[in-house]
Amino acid sequence: MRVFIHTPSPPLHRFIHSMIYYRGYEAQYNFVRFLPDGTSSLIIALDELRKTFYSGADAFIPISCHRAWLQGPQDHFYHSTGDMESIVFIIQFHPNGSYPFLQLPLQGLSNLAVDAELVLGPSVQTLREQLQELVRPQDMFRLAEAFLWQHYEEDHQEHAVVAFALNQLSQSGSLSMKQLVEKTGYSHKHFIHLFKKNVGMPPKHYQRIARFNRVLEQVATDPWPSTVNWLDLTHAGGFYDQAHFINEFKAFTGMSPNDYFQHPLEYSHLLPWSLDSRQ
Repeated sequence: MRVFIHTPSPPLHRFIHSMIYYRGYEAQYNFVRFLPDGTSSLIIALDELRKTFYSGADAFIPISCHRAWLQGPQDHFYHSTGDMESIVFIIQFHPNGSYPFLQLPLQGLSNLAVDAELVLGPSVQTLREQLQELVRPQDMFRLAEAFLWQHYEEDHQEHAVVAFALNQLSQSGSLSMKQLVEKTGYSHKHFIHLFKKNVGMPPKHYQRIARFNRVLEQVATDPWPSTVNWLDLTHAGGFYDQAHFINEFKAFTGMSPNDYFQHPLEYSHLLPWSLDSRQ
């Protein structure tokens, strides 16, 4: 599989985490399990394969996706089919990065995958056709950046407040909501409304996801993850105790930390999954 990853230049990088183009995916499993990271994405299939997205950690609820769709923020792990020879272009937004382009409250997309044309209009299909005509990944990334600027509308005040809150939550796993709201200067009700509108989930749940992702990032840098001191990681991550850490890890991965790190993973948020493995 050939994978190309691009980080947009300023100021677009404030909203877009990365752009990813891959082709020649060699599927060895029926499904891929994706772990939540609080982001949303615009996914454009440059092939004619129909993808199936399965929402729900406990029950598989199929959502059929074709050509271009918006993947909303997920508050738990989810699955999609692992299709051979897929060709896909992905625009991954920062947790609060999609609203200026979609102008759509993100809580309406939470745990969903919807046809991108319903939100962005026919221009997204034009973008898909233009991407299919290009060969060089750098030309694709340049075209996608131009497309995003055509749909950009910024609300400076809301973005600044939510960006501040996300930074606070990402840095501290134990910051209380009362402390956070006081730092923003907003009323509790108004702050929660702005956060859910721009991020797609309540700040308390985002804090749980951010805390979980910090663990993945810390362990990913360890050459011997099977020897990680879980007790130290528990305290450093802001978890109450080891039982709290294990319960949160299972909630977001569907498995224990030891099972997850039993085998090296090329991508920490993607787990190969088979039909017989469903939980």
